[in-house]
Amino acid sequence: RGNPLPRSPSGRVILLTWWFFVMLITCMYGANLTAFMTLDKQGVPINEPQELLQQKVYRWGLQHKSITAVLLKHHVNQDYQTLANESTNVESFQDGIARVHEGGFALIEDTLWLQYNTSNDCDIFFIGERLLSIPVAFGLPMHSPYAMLFNKQILRYREEGYFKRSLE
Repeated sequence: RGNPLPRSPSGRVILLTWWFFVMLITCMYGANLTAFMTLDKQGVPINEPQELLQQKVYRWGLQHKSITAVLLKHHVNQDYQTLANESTNVESFQDGIARVHEGGFALIEDTLWLQYNTSNDCDIFFIGERLLSIPVAFGLPMHSPYAMLFNKQILRYREEGYFKRSLE
């Protein structure tokens, strides 16, 4: 009947070396496959929008005259105002996404809008938490002289936690 395992010590060393080699190749293949299928966020050293101000690798942009641009320009936090003032204006959302695909560019836009329009784009990912989340809107007439004053005051109340305190 024959024994499939070698009897001599040298044959056993050769068989052990072969199986060690097979295991090594299998583990390396599995590790490379996992690394290939995992999205690499380690190359992006930014976790919050304010960190864009302290680095020189990435440029950032806002869609020209979007609500996000207006909110950042009139934000109570000086870092957000600086972020808006030093940003590159993109003419359209598609233009901003095209610049992101070219590399070295971050588009700052409404989270829901980004999620909806980039849901099938695996090359784009989000960093950090939502930047500006405002669940309530107020309507004023077009070209109202009070719109700017109203927006600044509501934003100040929100950032100071007035709405949270008043709801408790």
